Amino acid sequence: MNKLTKITIVVLAIFVIGMSISVAFADPVSAAKYKGKKSITVTVKDGKKTVKIKCKYKSGYGGSYSGKKGKYIVDVWKGPKQSPIYNGWNTVAKNTKTHKVCNKLGHKKPVTKVKLRYYY
Repeated sequence: MNKLTKITIVVLAIFVIGMSISVAFADPVSAAKYKGKKSITVTVKDGKKTVKIKCKYKSGYGGSYSGKKGKYIVDVWKGPKQSPIYNGWNTVAKNTKTHKVCNKLGHKKPVTKVKLRYYY
């Protein structure tokens, strides 16, 4: 083996070992809570009917607020900072019977008032 090949192998080995150590000792990603709240209330308007749903914080799956009341389901989570589209608080509300949905994005705070619509 010539000298250039040996140097390349050593540099590559140092890089691989460094990446392995950095991944092993990295801090886990902490899920975002909105101002440290354990729950938030989302108002869902479905036609003439208005329903308030209390969403509790769940730390699994990156952390999100989830709530269900009857046929209505609401999820609120903070999107990743790397994503230009989903950077901020995402609110998704669904009616499981009529298949109406609503997706809203709040840049500074979660959207707590949504209106359901049909999406075809």
